[in-house]
Amino acid sequence: MSSLYTAPTDEEFEELEGFLESSEPEQGMAIDAIDGMLAAIAVGPDLVNPSEWMPAVWNHTLPEYDSKEQASRIMEILMKWYNNVASDINSGTYQPMMAVWELEGSTEEVEYPEDWCLGFLEGMKFRSAAWETRAKHDGELMDMIQPIAAIAEATDEMANSLLDARVRRRMIRRITDAVIDLRDYWRQQRPAEMRVRKDAAD
Repeated sequence: MSSLYTAPTDEEFEELEGFLESSEPEQGMAIDAIDGMLAAIAVGPDLVNPSEWMPAVWNHTLPEYDSKEQASRIMEILMKWYNNVASDINSGTYQPMMAVWELEGSTEEVEYPEDWCLGFLEGMKFRSAAWETRAKHDGELMDMIQPIAAIAEATDEMANSLLDARVRRRMIRRITDAVIDLRDYWRQQRPAEMRVRKDAAD
């Protein structure tokens, strides 16, 4: 089996993160935001090619590579990551990759989901017409998206509430559940959409 279908190692993630932090432009996505974007692409209504989503990692501006080998290496890690996210979502074992913060005045480290959720909304934009059209006519889809959108567009009150460990754990659970629910939702929609396309072609 190709190495593109094995999960990236910790060393590969460190290599990618180091490149993201040192490369131009500096406005590239955070690691947890990339994970959210890839999750949205994996559960979404239609295939998004790597040539579409990879430029978004660097805000649609090509990064500067030291060599062709380095460019190939970074793209390989990104592809392995996407394939692993898609595989975990498909098997129901996906866990969002979220930033870990140390609370002020404490040694406690906590997961914070905001950037992951922002990345997920970014991933939805690649097939925004399909998401928006369905959401306008289907409250069920809106309900599934709501936990993610609520954190991505968090008010100060929401952000402060996430400092409470119980609230944070509950919200992260809701996000994880939403990913699987959205996977199932779009799986159910795809056969119907394919029939419509076939009828239109005929």
